[in-house]
Amino acid sequence: MLAAIPKNGLGIFDRGFGGLEHLQSAAASKQYFLMRIKSNYK
Repeated sequence: MLAAIPKNGLGIFDRGFGGLEHLQSAAASKQYFLMRIKSNYK
């Protein structure tokens, strides 16, 4: 899925889409992304 984000594009993920593993993968990809998180996130 991250490969579908164009260069200098922005990926938008909804909360509950993936877990920590998905978030770590997105962060390591060095692409821009925005993820909505649960309201009780600490």
